[in-house]
Amino acid sequence: MLEKLEVQVDLKARGEREDDDRRGRRATRRRHTRLAPLGAGRGTHRGGDANGYRVYDDDALEQARTVLKLRRVGLSLPEVTAAMAPKKSEAQRVVRAKIAALENEVISRQQAIVFLQHTVECRYRYLDECPDCAIFVRQP
Repeated sequence: MLEKLEVQVDLKARGEREDDDRRGRRATRRRHTRLAPLGAGRGTHRGGDANGYRVYDDDALEQARTVLKLRRVGLSLPEVTAAMAPKKSEAQRVVRAKIAALENEVISRQQAIVFLQHTVECRYRYLDECPDCAIFVRQP
């Protein structure tokens, strides 16, 4: 059974004017069709219906769900395309790189939390007076 899939983009957040909204959505849809993993060779695009919606088969919808999940965990469209590559080694390379980046971000955020917790509990009025705060500030 064919279903409808429409990806909406908030163009107003990009500063697009309302009168350019329709033209902008079409251009964005064309760009995402070129870049996104739902392009050629991925699922079956069945053209459009009377309302202009693109109609996809079940395989394409499952791939769209995968794309959305990968986007939610922080992969860019080119990274999503690579992560869904037919060769598993290519996909693993991209996913491993993203895991490393996320682990670095977690470490950085943990250090920020430790620093902020210290500033809340610090007995010094100004951070530059505290030897512990000075150590935190000097760390990259």
